[in-house]
Amino acid sequence: LDALRQMDSDTLRATINGDTLAHIAAAEGHQKVIQYLHEVVPDTLRTKNINNATPTHNAAVEGKLEVLEYLHEVVPNTLLAVDHNGETPAHWAAQGGHLEIIQYLYEVLPETLSTLANNGDTPAHFAADEGHLDIIKFIHEVVPKTLWIRNKDGWMTASCAEDNDQSAVVD
Repeated sequence: LDALRQMDSDTLRATINGDTLAHIAAAEGHQKVIQYLHEVVPDTLRTKNINNATPTHNAAVEGKLEVLEYLHEVVPNTLLAVDHNGETPAHWAAQGGHLEIIQYLYEVLPETLSTLANNGDTPAHFAADEGHLDIIKFIHEVVPKTLWIRNKDGWMTASCAEDNDQSAVVD
């Protein structure tokens, strides 16, 4: 553990795509590891992999709410971090189908549900692509205008759902 204290965030890269121990721990929901890394190598919680994804993105896509809450507490602006496609943790949570993450994001930073990725997709587009009706319903309830945003291809949420054979979202 003393050796870990002497390492910087670049030394802690563990995967071919540049994920650090923090990325892996966040994805697996290991909050105690995240807390320890924050104590000994705090910069690792801000580290981006080769796709510019942060540990917060990993926690969001895997539905690890407690880790996401902790990261939000100790890493300012982490919920607004964007990857190389301009996607926020809200996009990743919507794609992963994690309603509880979407609800939390709305509670602490409502504008995250309206953020646009580089291609103009909102988290609602991502949920529609994957057929996550519960997320579409929630977003419609709290930020209804988001469902009518057209991405750069001119598609609204319903168009994305139809194109990906997710008829339950459209019906």
